Amino acid sequence: MRFEGILRSWDDALGVGVIEPVSGGQPVSLPIAAYPRRATRPQRGERLSYEVDVDHRGFKRARSVRIQPSKGAAARRRQQASGRLTRLGTALPIALLCALLAWAVVRWHLPATVVAAYAALSVATGLVFSFDKSAARAARRRVPERVLLALGLAGGWPGALLAMRYLRHKSAKPAFQVALRIVIVLNLAALVVVASPWFHPWRLGR
Repeated sequence: MRFEGILRSWDDALGVGVIEPVSGGQPVSLPIAAYPRRATRPQRGERLSYEVDVDHRGFKRARSVRIQPSKGAAARRRQQASGRLTRLGTALPIALLCALLAWAVVRWHLPATVVAAYAALSVATGLVFSFDKSAARAARRRVPERVLLALGLAGGWPGALLAMRYLRHKSAKPAFQVALRIVIVLNLAALVVVASPWFHPWRLGR
């Protein structure tokens, strides 16, 4: 039968600690041999799951100990995981843009300079994201989010997505991600309006 408790004390020199069961009752001794081998050293306040043995003197000691994530830590991990861009969430919009640009160049006679502009703006936006992350680490003046979004709206959003994915910058800010998704939709819509002959009837005969 498994129990849960909080590590209330730990003596690193002796390699032993005391677990207080969350359900109450007699404290349980924690020998270092029962602690997970691949884990870091035991820390006071850790929530642990364990089984109980009783030694020849009648003292309870823990065995088969597992570290239980605290509710706060688990919530933070869920929030960060939900905020991070998935591989599909990065690749799909970029693949859609590439397909749209290829179609526009072949069928709608979109100038190739537009494709080059998207590439150049994406590189520039990625560099700005990298600079902003370095500034954040060094506690220097940051690039305003409205500037990052403006670069994305101008056509640099593929670089923004890649920077968020691989540089892990702004990847845990759901509000910024929502704003960037809106920017992507607006940019793609503007590309279709500008490039498609259906919005320019006089070009249908070309």
